[in-house]
Amino acid sequence: MKIASDRSRSQIRAYRNGRILTSIGGSATEVLGPLIVVTTLNGQPGDVAVLLVVTLGVSLILRLPLSVWADRQVAQTRWMILFAVLSGLWTLVIPVIWLEGVLSLPLLFAWTTINVALLTLLSVLGHGVLNQISEPDQRIKEIGLLSSATSTGDIVGQSAAPALLAVIAAPLAMLIDTVTSIAAAAWWFRLAKVDAHASDDRNDPTSSATFWLIARRLFARPNVWIAALAAVISSVTAPLSVYYFVRTIGIDPAWIGLLLAAGAVGAIASGAVLGTVHARVNSHVLVIAGLLCMSLPTALVAVLPAHSGIAYVGIALIELVTAAGGTFVMATVFGTIQAETLGSDISRTMSLASFLIEGLGIAGLGLGAALAASLPVPVIYVWAGVAFLLLAGTSVPFAVNRHREQGAASQSSKAGFV
Repeated sequence: MKIASDRSRSQIRAYRNGRILTSIGGSATEVLGPLIVVTTLNGQPGDVAVLLVVTLGVSLILRLPLSVWADRQVAQTRWMILFAVLSGLWTLVIPVIWLEGVLSLPLLFAWTTINVALLTLLSVLGHGVLNQISEPDQRIKEIGLLSSATSTGDIVGQSAAPALLAVIAAPLAMLIDTVTSIAAAAWWFRLAKVDAHASDDRNDPTSSATFWLIARRLFARPNVWIAALAAVISSVTAPLSVYYFVRTIGIDPAWIGLLLAAGAVGAIASGAVLGTVHARVNSHVLVIAGLLCMSLPTALVAVLPAHSGIAYVGIALIELVTAAGGTFVMATVFGTIQAETLGSDISRTMSLASFLIEGLGIAGLGLGAALAASLPVPVIYVWAGVAFLLLAGTSVPFAVNRHREQGAASQSSKAGFV
């Protein structure tokens, strides 16, 4: 048993290290893409917007059909290794065509489409691999640690990519994605034998649920809708923050990146402790705690003093606490789904949850822009804080019911033992 446990921990560590590396490369590419548009191709803001639309749109459109394919695969780990290598090789295209002098906006957009497709494949395959190497009762903890790890990778990638521009051109800096993708594949190669022990339900077509049954099961989960609504509320304030902080509060633009990075610190810290906290309280309580962490700090943005040092500290703390709360909500919801879903359905289930939450999040961006046209920004922040609080209130009955169920199960267990 100890040998099996040690092997599982080693596999999870290898999987997590690979994900950190792909996060570094992916976040670097996200930063470098717009920089290539502006500095190398002399693009306009509209061109940057097109690049962002392509990035978001391709992921949303392909995620569900690719997840259907992924759930049918037994050799998910080997596919994941292959696509990591292909992703790294595909990144080489940008520096090569730039050196040849043929890089253009249409080619960059086309390259981005295929690159996002490869990254989406890695994402949907990863759900099944994690299910194979972890026990159900450990998956919320593992999702939290994975969230913490990938947030760290994002910070490294977003910081390293612009720093490279001091010595090399933006297209050449894309090579960081090549290096990290190949290195991730090397880590995941240690998991290649996992496919040989894939659960039998992948080989039994009758065990796999239809897509519509998966949707019905998923949408029957209250926490999924709570997480989706939380994503909408968060997205409402997302397009307002930088504008409001700089124009109204008077924050020096040079400090914006550092202040917003406090959110990443909050996400990393909350992901690291999620498993420990979940061992003591049920998932609904965790979601409520996360929503409360998002509620008051969001509303407090409205009362930040303008042109004051206090505002700098306030923004950093607000970003830290709200990001920690958001990680509690999302990692708990996705971890619960991961723990309670069969391996033959996991890619479709997780991808559908992501599609719902990300899609509503995009709708929230539009709502935020519309509200800003008719309401003062502080009022929108107060409204968002109240909305988080109300959402937490709707979660209380579910938390109480789960506590009662767990108490009844515990009493039944004790009675049976006696």
